[in-house]
Amino acid sequence: MTDIFGLSIPNLMVVADMLASQLNTDVWVPDIFRGNTPVREDAISDLIFDEPGQALSWWQTVRKYIVYMRAMPALKSFRPDIQDPWAIEFLTNLRSEYKYEKISVVGYCWGGGIAVRLATRPKLVNSVIAVHPSGQFKDDMIKTQVPIAFFVPEEDHQWDPEAAALVQEAWKLQEDAPKQLFKTYKGTVHGFGSRPNLSIPQVKKSWEQLMGDIVSWLKETM
Repeated sequence: MTDIFGLSIPNLMVVADMLASQLNTDVWVPDIFRGNTPVREDAISDLIFDEPGQALSWWQTVRKYIVYMRAMPALKSFRPDIQDPWAIEFLTNLRSEYKYEKISVVGYCWGGGIAVRLATRPKLVNSVIAVHPSGQFKDDMIKTQVPIAFFVPEEDHQWDPEAAALVQEAWKLQEDAPKQLFKTYKGTVHGFGSRPNLSIPQVKKSWEQLMGDIVSWLKETM
């Protein structure tokens, strides 16, 4: 499941090919926005940082606010009560048409939020990976019923570490708690999984670790 830029950037299709090769399996990249990408990367490319500890100027903050306010109507059309049934239908059709015995969902950013919500449906998916998830997913974390991995950056305004810690504590007391993994990647920010700046040594190192961890988790849980 893609980030908020959907299929307007090719990054996750390249990642899909890499995973398909390493896992020797089919990897699908659905168009979760159905051709109507809410935000285009070129509209905010100069408003996105690649490393922690950087801040927008007041004018950049205003510009970013304007971009996302303009995207709100489109984002509302992809709220969970609309988008989740579509995702469920997509996966149901995949399982039926291709006779897959197991399906794992890997979601990034917006798609990570979808992935977490899908993790509450054990008859539909078998394992989940959420890479710097965003959107509406926090209330669904505790409802997870399949193995799930949360791979998050060092700095991420979309990730609530306190909420995640509460979920982990609750799972320690839950006999049927799902298999879980939480991992933070040094020197990274939100978006590094799908849009890494590989010219930065630490980002490159962390992204390569992430790719290895994704492969390992899928092998372990599938």
